[in-house]
Amino acid sequence: MIKEERNLLFFILGYNKKMKDTVLFISQPIYDDKICAVGIAGKLFADAILLSDKYNVMHFYSESGEKIIDLYKEHKPKVIFYNFCSRTTQWMMDTAWKKHVPCKHLVLDADVTQRSVDAFKSENFYNFHGLVSTDPSLDVNFTPNVYKINHIMPIAEAGEYVDIGKIRIGFHGSPTFNKGVLDLVDFVQNEFDEAELVFHCPLHFPNNGHTPIQFMNNINAVKAKINKPGIEFKLTTDIISNQELVYRLSQNTINCYFNQDSPYDTHGIPSSAIHTALAAKRPIAIRKSRASVGYLDVNPSICIEDNSLKTIIDNGFKPLMSLYEKYSPVNVCHDFENIIKKVLLPPGIVFSF
Repeated sequence: MIKEERNLLFFILGYNKKMKDTVLFISQPIYDDKICAVGIAGKLFADAILLSDKYNVMHFYSESGEKIIDLYKEHKPKVIFYNFCSRTTQWMMDTAWKKHVPCKHLVLDADVTQRSVDAFKSENFYNFHGLVSTDPSLDVNFTPNVYKINHIMPIAEAGEYVDIGKIRIGFHGSPTFNKGVLDLVDFVQNEFDEAELVFHCPLHFPNNGHTPIQFMNNINAVKAKINKPGIEFKLTTDIISNQELVYRLSQNTINCYFNQDSPYDTHGIPSSAIHTALAAKRPIAIRKSRASVGYLDVNPSICIEDNSLKTIIDNGFKPLMSLYEKYSPVNVCHDFENIIKKVLLPPGIVFSF
């Protein structure tokens, strides 16, 4: 075998351990006074890809193309992933600075449709070389340079559930009405005379642009809807780690996320709140919506349109166990590694996964 063929074989089989290619993952900063779901999701994906032992992966926060140029000069990455959202990371849309960063640019976009997948071309998508989606319903097999990865749970351990003798129904995230928080009260009161309704809603979560006053107005509307004396409402608003959040969710009987689709918005970012609740290993109830993509085919169904809260609780966590494994950080890390391997293959070499 000639030297060139041998080196190519080693590349494909992954035997070249002497030098690991550098890969960067870029996401928007997360500030304690301005927590964004897109930023949270970016941190979760970054934590997953950092598990790789095949590549030299580094995670950076950025709000400008100029910083990416500086990072490239310092680290010389072969691939850069960008956690993108058209509403919060507009700077990534600029194509001028990418000319000064000669590597593969891949955009991780949760807010894409089948139409945008089918039509993907670098020149039509801000000069990104590839598109990565977390929507399991999309077909990416027939469009070059489009990839799909699984949803992602945080790296956190669930606490051991302690039964306090009362039903505890949890929700966390932005308490806006499109999250179905008022409907949640109705579902709870229709089925239970006594229960704790436990909300964790950080005060500085950017509630779709709502002010702190609007935040409290929403919370007060939830409390005002409770008319059964046995239904107790509890609220926490502190900034906590993923580990602490998962632990708190693991102490709820069930966690509920009843996001509603808007007739004015055909896109829908998958809910990172549901993925976090999955890590808590407690039953989950959802509404059929674009935010719940990836959970709609759970059997028995966890959709409130199909089963009652009591039924979903009785079914336990077993229906979700396969997704718990599928959406694990280790599994998602392998998804990233497969994409990187394919992107870095020499021209003319075909690799499928």
